[in-house]
Amino acid sequence: MLIAGLDFETTSLDTETCFPTEIAIVLWEPIKNAIVESLSFLITVPEDYDITNSHITGINKELVNTHGFDWKAVEPWVIKRLSEADYLMAHHVPFDRPILKRLVRWNSYAGEKPFSDETWIDSRADIAYPSTMRHHSLVYLAADHGFLNPFPHRALFDVMTMIKIVSQYDINEIIKCANSKSIWIRAGVTIEDRQMAKERRYLWDPINKFWVREIKEMNLEREEKEAGFSIDLLPGYVYKEQYL
Repeated sequence: MLIAGLDFETTSLDTETCFPTEIAIVLWEPIKNAIVESLSFLITVPEDYDITNSHITGINKELVNTHGFDWKAVEPWVIKRLSEADYLMAHHVPFDRPILKRLVRWNSYAGEKPFSDETWIDSRADIAYPSTMRHHSLVYLAADHGFLNPFPHRALFDVMTMIKIVSQYDINEIIKCANSKSIWIRAGVTIEDRQMAKERRYLWDPINKFWVREIKEMNLEREEKEAGFSIDLLPGYVYKEQYL
């Protein structure tokens, strides 16, 4: 089995309009826990893009324009390496996946396989972390697993951090969770006990005026046992849209 760990650093957090400033792909063999290949590139940013989050990543226009590669030069390498993997993995797939889909021209490279949504693993959502680990950002998770990421918000180090965390869990259970359907649930809490929902990472929906959380269907029974409050399923729910 081969997993391609992937991470983008970008000009902004808008997945529909941002442009990559850095990409890293690490090929990892989870059964042997062996890194097969690891590379990353800074990406030259077009003139009409502003980098709005350089204060977080440390990546600015001077850096990418001096040391970056044109995306078209990097793209064939990206497709080649991803095509070698059985699964793609990112920490928060809803961010990295749409960027990859928007940028990569799979049809331009005959013989290379595009990836469907079913071949992704989300290291934030597809691992049953202990309930004591309330914060699931890479920075917090690394500390909770006994180490620190020396260069957070840089693509290669974030991927390596993700892999080190994932390596401490059963990869077969992770894949099973990745293949499980995502569902939305509502917390049966009042204003007085809303802190219980917040501590379990439920989100406040200001449109519908209730606390919600997206989980994998296979983890529903566990959530019902551990939550300490009643839970309702929300079929057809979309976050921050009026729910019937």
